[in-house]
Amino acid sequence: MFQQTLNAFILAESDEQLGASRYERSDCRTDSRNGFRDRILKTRIGEIELHVPRHRNQPFCTMVFDNYSRSEQSLILAIAEMVVNGVATRKVTRVMETLCDTSFSKSTVSDACKTLDKSVNAFKNRKLENSYPLVLLDATYFKARENHRIISKAMMVAVGTRYDGHREILGFDIYKTNLKKHGVNFLNH
Repeated sequence: MFQQTLNAFILAESDEQLGASRYERSDCRTDSRNGFRDRILKTRIGEIELHVPRHRNQPFCTMVFDNYSRSEQSLILAIAEMVVNGVATRKVTRVMETLCDTSFSKSTVSDACKTLDKSVNAFKNRKLENSYPLVLLDATYFKARENHRIISKAMMVAVGTRYDGHREILGFDIYKTNLKKHGVNFLNH
């Protein structure tokens, strides 16, 4: 029933984008149909086969896949958080397979974790809007794999206190050591 509902919704979206229903002649028509392609949508309730319309001149865009990707975003973020907290890729893969009832390669898990990169870069490169009369700089050490070796690295964090007393993280970065020159370099960026 869910499959039939989604397929009907996709057809309605196609009609709206084309400006006409199937076999309808209309001056508002913007394109014409060019068959269908079958796509499998993997959801938590199982696989759903969708019949996605094809348009001749402009690609068909559907909200079904957009909504699905947003609803599954929480799963991807949970997986990325597992990796950030040091859970091995193999263990993350097993958790994904248990939750989604399908198998995933290690590269798929790694790609899911790369979704964090955009958010982290946006946070690190944002413009600071407030004034901070007090800024604290500290570092914590963690183990990281680099060139097939496990080494210790320092994660420097700057925390600023605003005039109203609220604290917020201003930035962070990773360095090989917690030397004074790295702290100055970190604050300058």
